[in-house]
Amino acid sequence: MAQSPDKSEAILLRTRQQLLQSRQINHIKIIGIILDKNLSMYDHVNAVCKSVRYHIRALRHIRSSMSDV
Repeated sequence: MAQSPDKSEAILLRTRQQLLQSRQINHIKIIGIILDKNLSMYDHVNAVCKSVRYHIRALRHIRSSMSDV
């Protein structure tokens, strides 16, 4: 199996005190889900909404070419 280091990330779990001392990692992407240091899905939801807006705008360009089936 070929390894792709540019597609791999790691997550470091720390205590609250250690987390307050180190603010290097703001968010991480794991299996397509973006989590921040508080395990919130805020960044993930924003990324999904951005993607949906992009695809809806793309569909507007081809809408007239589609049939009503």
